[in-house]
Amino acid sequence: MIVEDNLTKDELENLSDLLVNTNTDNIEIGLGILTLYPQCVQDVTKELVLLAKLGEDEEQKKLALSLLEATFVKKQIEDWEIDFYIFELRYELYSYEKLVTNWCFFEAHENVRLNYMPLIKKNPNYASRYYSLAANIVGFYAPKIDLAEIYYRISLEGNPTNIRLWLNLANLYRGPLARFEKALECYDKVLLINPKEYASLRLKANFYLDYKVPKDPKKAIELLQEALRYYPKDYHLEADLADAMAYLEESEWKEKGIDSLKQMTVENLEEDLAWAHYAKHLWITFRDVKEAIKIYEKGIAYNPKSYLLNGNLAKLYEQEYQDYRLASKYYHQSCLVRHYHTFPLINYIPLLVINLKHYKKAKKLYIELKKMAYQYIKPNPEVTPKEWNKFLEAQNILWERYPTLKEFK
Repeated sequence: MIVEDNLTKDELENLSDLLVNTNTDNIEIGLGILTLYPQCVQDVTKELVLLAKLGEDEEQKKLALSLLEATFVKKQIEDWEIDFYIFELRYELYSYEKLVTNWCFFEAHENVRLNYMPLIKKNPNYASRYYSLAANIVGFYAPKIDLAEIYYRISLEGNPTNIRLWLNLANLYRGPLARFEKALECYDKVLLINPKEYASLRLKANFYLDYKVPKDPKKAIELLQEALRYYPKDYHLEADLADAMAYLEESEWKEKGIDSLKQMTVENLEEDLAWAHYAKHLWITFRDVKEAIKIYEKGIAYNPKSYLLNGNLAKLYEQEYQDYRLASKYYHQSCLVRHYHTFPLINYIPLLVINLKHYKKAKKLYIELKKMAYQYIKPNPEVTPKEWNKFLEAQNILWERYPTLKEFK
């Protein structure tokens, strides 16, 4: 039976709410109403398109599509298919080549997405569909990293208490987007959801040592002490706490931090973090370079696969002794251990280009760096202006020798 009368404005709003509901029973009621009032399909077209393309129940998706097909011409149906086709591909986009080949479908969706956003925000399941697309972009298609941020944000609008989403967005801000204050906001969001969440507690504390300029060791200490109340005797938290203490101006706290790090290297021979913190302060804070080398070497003996210890020792030999071949040895070892990490490549590439003239090897590593840095090669907080300027000089030399590198994607 078809009812010829139209629905009122309030009834159409209720119908819209039913069709974008997460409850399949409510959706069923909405579809039932439309079978009685097919003339109202045009009033809830967007709702039906979303249901047909992003819905979870296959029978309901088919019914929504049939209602659209009965109302609109074939060309319009095909356009909607293209507009949302990227969601059918989302579990196949696990390579750079796949994303490049199918990027036209991302563009097609972006051309219409804003028209659907008010409805997508009402349905957490629809919003969640953007998560896998964001993850694919982050993993495999660096030039479009800004769109990953947008898609993570859409997912969070529908799922604001999802801790994994907040942490992934924070990683994006800490890494390729280099928007560190935004990362801090994400950690704060997580800790409002779960005050005991380990990664956010530790990374927020590290923000005040590694990303904030100038460093704020007192704030870091406060946060690490709070974290240790939840995770007593945690090695990484204790090492970070001792590191923060060693940055304080007060000599008694500085010495306490250094002594704690030294003791941790004795008690945890095969853990590299305390070794790295201890050697760093010997080198940078106390300017005892020879002793720092001994600690780095001893730490590497127990932790030969530590990218951190190898990379830092390479940096020491480069900067303190201009021993570029020895520095190259340790940078190389660091890259073998932790290949997909921008540290220490931002220092290693300039050394190969400017100091050793090993252009082919530098070219290969530059390509890897550009891939892993999402095309946006930026200095992380521990890179000094002098180091960054040297990298830029090396980059220009590589671009001159290999012009295709400049546009490499």
